[in-house]
Amino acid sequence: MCGIAGIYVKNNRGSNWLSFLPHATSALSRRGPDAQHIFTDETVSLGHCRLTIIDLTEAADQPMLDTSKRYCIVYNGEIFNYLMLREQLETVDAPFHTQSDTEVILRLYSKYGTDMLPMLNGYFAFAIYDTLKKTCFIARDRFGEKPVYYYEDENCLLFASEIKALLKFPIAKEIDPLALQEFLQLNYIAEPHSIYPSIKKLLPGHFIQCSKEKTVLQSWYTIPLVATHQTSKKHYAAQQEKLFQLLDEAVQLRLASDVPLGSFLSGGLDSSIISGLASKHLKHLPTFSLGFKDDHFFDETKDAIAVAKHFNTEHTAFTLSRNDLQEALFEVLDYLDEPFGDSSALPFYILSKLTRQKVKVALSGDGADEVFGGYLYFYNAPTL
Repeated sequence: MCGIAGIYVKNNRGSNWLSFLPHATSALSRRGPDAQHIFTDETVSLGHCRLTIIDLTEAADQPMLDTSKRYCIVYNGEIFNYLMLREQLETVDAPFHTQSDTEVILRLYSKYGTDMLPMLNGYFAFAIYDTLKKTCFIARDRFGEKPVYYYEDENCLLFASEIKALLKFPIAKEIDPLALQEFLQLNYIAEPHSIYPSIKKLLPGHFIQCSKEKTVLQSWYTIPLVATHQTSKKHYAAQQEKLFQLLDEAVQLRLASDVPLGSFLSGGLDSSIISGLASKHLKHLPTFSLGFKDDHFFDETKDAIAVAKHFNTEHTAFTLSRNDLQEALFEVLDYLDEPFGDSSALPFYILSKLTRQKVKVALSGDGADEVFGGYLYFYNAPTL
């Protein structure tokens, strides 16, 4: 992942905050330790912390300007169909100067404007500044996998990948009691709210179009509703095959990387499916699991090792003690910007830190329960 931050200035009073952008960008350095740069003019300042995954050269660093120098982008995410989009653009436009998906997004926006969003297959959060019209466009992917937080008043619009970057600006930092109440009830703070009343989360599938005259918040994607119907055994078998093909294609697309890549493998259903599919396309796939030597009830390393043997992956099983968890606790808490109710963040952080010693990118089964209704409370959800 990378980190993005920016300020769009509406008037002279807003210009006084431009100087805070370098501090906001530096606050995101853990998201992108490989490069850090800033673009600034009288209307906008854009910061980027880069984690190099595709095209490791400095030419792919951000903020990135297009060849006309009109559009400037900061971007966090990955576009899985960027090679296909690039090929289509190269047949009618000038040659590309990098191998990055960033340049593809920039070229698409310069050609199609906001209509380019449905063309993107991937997860993303990006901002594009038009140096000619002095407007700023900020977009978030369909399901909100990449975060965007923003603050707006009559003087400026701020945005960033994390709240901590926005707090580098002199904005009010009081706690929102309604958001705190929501967290105590639900164990999370629902979008578009955050723990701070002045900071909002850009909703999934939405974009912001900002000019000096007005700010427009608009939806560009909603999940289509499909009516339920009786399914025959023959139809069910066809849907099984279609689902398998979609999963296989999705995993294969995510294997594009110019750095070492692996997969988390807990031994559960979701990570086992993903690791198994990845092993079809990537020989000697590194897989990683986490065990707990003091809490055998939660230790799934035996299952993970069995799955790894089945798919012939190069598996590493890390073992933690309670002391290891305790030592990492405050490091995790210090980084979180608002209350977070999922205790799995702690072992997941440690697993990521240990895995980073061997690979730079790891596939994960996170999100499958939400898509496939894996949690018990989904059984009580109304049928559409």
